[in-house]
Amino acid sequence: MAVKFSREMLYEKYGVKTDGSNGSGGNNGGNTSIRGNGGGSSSFSIFDMYEENELTFTNGTDAAKRLSAYDRLFGRSIVDGAGRIDALLENDDWRVDMDVDGDGVIEDGVSIADAIALSCDSELDLYIQNELEKIIQKYGPECNFNMRAMFGDKNSPALVELARLGIRADAVGDDSAWQNRTYAFSLVEPVLPEGVESIDELSDEELYNAIYHKDAKVLEDANGGKGSFIFSDCLIPDGTANGAEINLASILDTMGYECISKADFVENPDEYFALMDEIGSMVANGEFDASSTIADIYSENTLDISTAVRAVYTANGNAYGDYEDGYWGKAISFDENKALIERLGLGENCNSNTIRVNGEEININPSDNETTEAEENAEKQEKADEILAQKVEAYKEDHNGEEPTVEEYAQMVREARQEAGL
Repeated sequence: MAVKFSREMLYEKYGVKTDGSNGSGGNNGGNTSIRGNGGGSSSFSIFDMYEENELTFTNGTDAAKRLSAYDRLFGRSIVDGAGRIDALLENDDWRVDMDVDGDGVIEDGVSIADAIALSCDSELDLYIQNELEKIIQKYGPECNFNMRAMFGDKNSPALVELARLGIRADAVGDDSAWQNRTYAFSLVEPVLPEGVESIDELSDEELYNAIYHKDAKVLEDANGGKGSFIFSDCLIPDGTANGAEINLASILDTMGYECISKADFVENPDEYFALMDEIGSMVANGEFDASSTIADIYSENTLDISTAVRAVYTANGNAYGDYEDGYWGKAISFDENKALIERLGLGENCNSNTIRVNGEEININPSDNETTEAEENAEKQEKADEILAQKVEAYKEDHNGEEPTVEEYAQMVREARQEAGL
């Protein structure tokens, strides 16, 4: 089957050499998987291993509906928001600075769909997503899958459980057009305090510092494929983890992107679950190497997720801005975003006077007046989100479960913001 968006095509799109002269030949080296011939190189790409199981659809809605039939792999609905995937493929406003091919060079402004597909280059990414889904399913229902409620405090049970697995979450984006709703979940080798041999010996605070240390290195498979998986609140930018967003890599896979996803296992779900057990055991036994930090992969312009999800309204607040093709505009740079956080704080119910930027703690001392204004805006935006959710749900009830079109959704956003006083 011909691949619509091959790795080589994406490399060429971002000016990456594909003749091997960059020394990598792709983020995972283009060779065998961790279950290959003893970790040695092979003439086939890791992506070829799963091609026989791939499905092909021309639009996101059909792809999501088809995948939803495989309930062993996709137990939670993955249709919500899928109607906006086609527009997402044309969206050049949401971007990520990232090392596309593992050569140590950060490419500026990789479009969000491409970045998500490029990040899914290793079976380690399947494991990360699997564990993330478990956490979201465990804690999400109590808070309507709201990202701030799940991850807005570094001591939240959701973040602590992920950290105990060696997984950290960082907000990543484009330096010149920053947004806080794209996150990299990464398996890392923690930086342990002197004399400590295991994270099991650490308190929650010590664990956080070890996992989110700027020198913590990302695990990689035998071919250099990094264990770092991008999730973005990009289809319905409402601050919640929608099913289509969590499983976007699988949907993109069915639309022709060359990536490793659960969609590759639709005919062999038992193989998927066996692989998850295998990788979990290998991670626990320390069988993976690590060589790159988060900054090496996504640049130094990163925020830890607890900072980012709390600063969405405070700093980068206008989630819908100049609404075009279903996405916000009025993007600001990372430095402007960081300066706003330092000046305004982290919005409603902030219980910390520090933020973490690229693993470094920074003290913030927002003025009382500005903090109050930021909190008021955050409350209004949260009210707008609630109104918007109600409008979308009412629309779906009146249209047999169908999502509103991009144009209809844009109108709902404008109405919700007006009703909330924004």
